[in-house]
Amino acid sequence: MKKALVLAAAAAISSHAFAHEGCATTPVGVTTCAAPAPAGITQTAPDTWAFLPDVVATVDGQSVTKAEVVAAVTAATQQFAQQGMSLSQLPKQFLDQYITRAIDSRVERLLLLSIAVNDGIKPSADLADAAVELFGKQIEKQKEMFSKMPQEQREQIEAQVKQARGITIEQAIEEQRAAMVKNVKTQALDTDYQKTIAVQIWVDKNIVSSIEVSDDEASTFYDGNQKNFTQPETVTASHILITPEGADPRSGKAATPEAKAAAKLKIEGILAQIKGGADFGDLATKESVCPSGKRGKGSLGAFPRGQMDPAFEKAAFGLDKGAMSGVVESSFGFHIIKVTDKAEGKVAKLEEVNESIKMQLEGQKINEKVQEAVKAQREKSQVNVIYKAAPAPAAPQS
Repeated sequence: MKKALVLAAAAAISSHAFAHEGCATTPVGVTTCAAPAPAGITQTAPDTWAFLPDVVATVDGQSVTKAEVVAAVTAATQQFAQQGMSLSQLPKQFLDQYITRAIDSRVERLLLLSIAVNDGIKPSADLADAAVELFGKQIEKQKEMFSKMPQEQREQIEAQVKQARGITIEQAIEEQRAAMVKNVKTQALDTDYQKTIAVQIWVDKNIVSSIEVSDDEASTFYDGNQKNFTQPETVTASHILITPEGADPRSGKAATPEAKAAAKLKIEGILAQIKGGADFGDLATKESVCPSGKRGKGSLGAFPRGQMDPAFEKAAFGLDKGAMSGVVESSFGFHIIKVTDKAEGKVAKLEEVNESIKMQLEGQKINEKVQEAVKAQREKSQVNVIYKAAPAPAAPQS
């Protein structure tokens, strides 16, 4: 756990309802121009998977297929595709790591499915209503967790979501609930999804319902992991971005000197208008090419170091609260930055992170119980892993 868990509740709530396309997304769903937007998935060469057999493993006669593994690995390696790299370009031993994880995961699911079926929970479209109830209960739990956060934190998250989406937390949660119901009803017709639902229902019934985490456990964890609850220094800023015509920050394509000069001249004109009394937000809405312009009058919300383009970050953190920059050049183009707030780094108080700690510890306990169930079922089952990755070469001796 590398980052503080202060906003974990919001992250859980926002994982679907608050997501946006465009620039990077913060844990509370505020989109920023921190990094290039993901490019489309690079198509894998047809022969990339030729070495995999059609059936990679079996569990009591049930198959884990090549198609399942390919789909899982492709989803897990999207970051490489976003960088323009196809899976056929990855070293075989590196790809094998993802394949092994995918096979292990599917084998575990089949073992859990056997347990669920033996408990009377059989995959079928009839499980849709039970799945909606289960996922609705999870949403309510996230909602309750958010309500228990300190008032200052709730207000901060509510303000950021309102700014980013133009809706309240309650509205965002209801959007998530409606999307969940629609998705479950649609996916429940898929036989593979029915298996996933059956396993999740069994886990909730037999494991999740029996797991509890006390305040004392959360306090002990907090005391032993103080460094994990350090909230970084943040800046709250707005910006106006002009990208030179023909430039593509995502692919690294540079603009011509003429286009770059034209973009710089344009933003210098915008800066002159602001200094002459024009409204920053209105000009951001009208002129900025970043989605934050149209969506929030250029507002990027609060962000820590390490999230933005280095040149942009240096300029933003170098400004005082209430100050505005001159023209700042970054890999995205030319910016005018206005800082509206700054916050020093600090260690979060226990009451600020108590609920998110409990959520994490609960997850750990659930996983431990699930692994115990998988291990016990494996001992009673016939598991045959057909595809076995070649062992990694030994590290050179010094």
